[in-house]
Amino acid sequence: MQQKRKWITVAAGLTYVLAAMGIMLCTVMQREAGNGSRTESRSGWKTESKPESVTNEHSGEEEFAGNLAKKDETAYERVIFIDYSSGSGTEENEITLDILKRTEEKLAAQGAVKVYYINAENDERMPSVEEKLQEISETEADLYIGIELNENVDTSVYGIEVVYNGTYFIPDFGNAELADCLARNVTKQVSGRANGLTQATEEDIILQKVKVPAVVLKAGYLSNEKESGLLNTEAYRDRIAEGIAVTVQEAYEKMEKESE
Repeated sequence: MQQKRKWITVAAGLTYVLAAMGIMLCTVMQREAGNGSRTESRSGWKTESKPESVTNEHSGEEEFAGNLAKKDETAYERVIFIDYSSGSGTEENEITLDILKRTEEKLAAQGAVKVYYINAENDERMPSVEEKLQEISETEADLYIGIELNENVDTSVYGIEVVYNGTYFIPDFGNAELADCLARNVTKQVSGRANGLTQATEEDIILQKVKVPAVVLKAGYLSNEKESGLLNTEAYRDRIAEGIAVTVQEAYEKMEKESE
C-alpha cells in the first residue's frame, strides 16, 4: 500500500512539472509572436552595410546588391532617403558624403527621423538610377533629398541652387514647397548666396519618377575658388547639414499639419 502511494505521489509531481513547463513554453511563444506583430512595414535597410556586387547567373554580369545584406527590423514613423554625388575617390564624393553623414547625425541626435542612403563609398560600381529608386521604395521614404555640387566654365559663378520637378503635383506639401524650404534654410545657415530654384530636366530621372516630395541640393560651385575652399572645410559642411536637418523638421511639421 505504501509503495502504491509512493508511485501516486511521484506521478502527481511529474504531472505538475510537465504542466508548468507547458505554461512556460506557451508564454515564450506568445511573446515571440507579439514581437513579430509589432514590426511594421516601415522597416528598411541598414546604411552600415557595404554595397556588394553579385553575379547574374544568366548574363554573367555584375549587379549592384546595395544595402540589402542586413535588414533593420525597427519600425520608424519618419523616414527620408538622402542621396549624394558619388564617383569613387573624387572631391565631390567626399564632400557630399560628409554633408550627408553630418545631416544623419543631427537628425539621429534629435531622435526624430531615420535616414537611409546607399553608401557606395569604395565600391567599384555605382548603383544605377533604377536600383536607387528600388531602395527608395523599399524604405518607404517620405522625402528624397539629393546632395550634389556644381561646376561652371565661368569661375566667377557661385551660390546655392535647388532642383525640383515642378510638373509633378503633390497636394499640400510637394516638390516646390520642399525646394523653397531647403534653399532658404541652407542659404541662411551658410550666410551664402541663393541662385534660386531650377526645374528638373529629363536627365534628372529620380526627380522625374519618385512619387514623394523630392529635391536635389546643389550645395556650391567647386569651379569657384572661394566657394570650393569653403566646401572643403568641416565648419561650412556642418552648416549645410544643419540647413538640411532644419528643412526636414520643417517639412514634417507642415506635412503633419496639413494631414490633420
